[in-house]
Amino acid sequence: MGQGPSTITPPAPELRVQERAQDMRPYHGCPVPSSASLRPEDRKQWYTDFFEQAYVVPDEDGTSVIAFPASFRGEGQEPEWQRADDPNQDEMVNHAAAVYEYLGEDHPRLVRYLGRTPSGIRLERLTPGPFPSLLPTPTSPTTLLLYHRWALHALSALHFLHTHSILLNDFCSTTTWLRSDLSLAVVGLLDATITGIADPPGTWHSESFRLGDPPEPSVQADLFDWATWVWRLMNGGEGGGEEVMRERGDAPEAGQAFVRYQRERVERGEFPVLGEERLGGVVGRAWRLGYGSVEEAMRDVKAVVEGRGGRVEGDEVVGVDWGRVFKVEVTTGGQRALKEVDGEGGEVEEGEGF
Repeated sequence: MGQGPSTITPPAPELRVQERAQDMRPYHGCPVPSSASLRPEDRKQWYTDFFEQAYVVPDEDGTSVIAFPASFRGEGQEPEWQRADDPNQDEMVNHAAAVYEYLGEDHPRLVRYLGRTPSGIRLERLTPGPFPSLLPTPTSPTTLLLYHRWALHALSALHFLHTHSILLNDFCSTTTWLRSDLSLAVVGLLDATITGIADPPGTWHSESFRLGDPPEPSVQADLFDWATWVWRLMNGGEGGGEEVMRERGDAPEAGQAFVRYQRERVERGEFPVLGEERLGGVVGRAWRLGYGSVEEAMRDVKAVVEGRGGRVEGDEVVGVDWGRVFKVEVTTGGQRALKEVDGEGGEVEEGEGF
């Protein structure tokens, strides 16, 4: 049946003016570090955030970003009040700085740490940067190969951290950024543990399908998180993965009931199934704690890539000009979307290959 004319009263003109003025203020009027970029293309929205515990803005130098606590109210100002039972956001950012400084060296699969600032930490600025939230399902052979590549890059980052006695504790799309060649780099370290030396002030994570709440830090827990991320990746990102989780039809629709449902499945060892070409064997073994090290998982991923005719050198899948074949666009709603394109810049329909 049709609906009659809307009876919603439009906002008064003076209110619309106030809203427009608020929209025009840098970063929606929120306090940001004094060195934050005020370029029109930068100041419209955050570069990204880390679980809403720290925000990230471009720096005015154009080559770096500043990560600062969500409780920040201005340089020289007292931080915003926080609940006593919540992790202190200032401490979380300071802990990340301490982990980076303990690490003491760069790696191509980590976003480079550039030091502390009066309000937080400085990191290298990547383009396109934060991981896309809109991803195609890997029906194209080239998209599938890109996802294999990202899986290897992520394992390479975890291996580097583990060999330096650091456990990440929060691997997911929030802690992954992309470089201009579409290679993946891990970032954040707010929740990282330096084994035997320093524990994080608290842990935050956007994923409920995990090895505990929160999991005990371990190599296997990091690999479990990696496997969950790969599973979501192979099913079209965060949203697509949720649908697969409901494949039996007995899952609650949403909310805390669904979170409990996922955790109960982990406890029972009931995991979704992926095809071998989508790294299902590796994901399943990681979920079942079958790997003693990241190196073992890397060998298995490489075997899948090479078994399908791909070439791997170190942790890199070679033979594709990734920056030409893929692009990341920002939608009108502010989401980042991965697109596969042809040699002329046009989008490739799902199912087409190269």
